[in-house]
Amino acid sequence: MQYVVCARRVLSNMTEGTEQNYRIEDMAKELGVSKTTVSRALSGKGRIGRDTVERVQALAQKHGYRPNTMARGLRRRRWR
Repeated sequence: MQYVVCARRVLSNMTEGTEQNYRIEDMAKELGVSKTTVSRALSGKGRIGRDTVERVQALAQKHGYRPNTMARGLRRRRWR
């Protein structure tokens, strides 16, 4: 039980002052583009128009978006 409380405290401290749940899906919906387009614009991969990349990056910066490293690790099946 103590571990759960401690983990919650750590997580809440890590996300304090940021938008916790702002995701690629939210950015895509707000910009009217696909999740794939947002992902490619943020990673610099794929063929995305310069104006779209700038819009995505501006919105990401406005909301303080940072990729979730845990989710990325799970997706890539890498553990560290």
